[in-house]
Parts: sequence; C-alpha cells; structure tokens
Amino acid sequence: MRFLSSLSPPDILRQLREGEESSTFERLSRSRHVADLRLIFSVTVIIMIVASMFALMFCFEHQVISNWKSIQSR
Repeated sequence: MRFLSSLSPPDILRQLREGEESSTFERLSRSRHVADLRLIFSVTVIIMIVASMFALMFCFEHQVISNWKSIQSR
C-alpha cells in the first residue's frame, strides 16, 4: 500500500514544491539551462493550437463543399 501512496499526484507535487529556492518548479522557470527546452515546448504548443484551428477550418470547409447542393436547396 505504501507504493500506491507514493504515486499520488498531490504528494508528488508537494515534494516538488518543497524548499523555496531549490524547488523544481522554481528552477525550471528561472534556469537558463532549460531555456531552450521551454522555448521548444512553447513553440510546439503554439503550433499545435494553430494546426488544430486550421484542421477545424478545413474540416468545416470540406463539409460545406461536399454538402453544397443540399445547403442551396434549403
């Protein structure tokens, strides 16, 4: 049972946030050593959002074009 409690997300987050200056989250947000990883992550998220928007627009356009005769007849 000890093993399952060690996998608890709130416990893991609490451990990561312990210690103010040595906190993992503090170091990740301020460290210059992982700046390139933060840049890669943020650019990837932006590309995923933009690609999802384009995919939805093209899907909508495809539905309109393929059903154009039924749309016009209404």
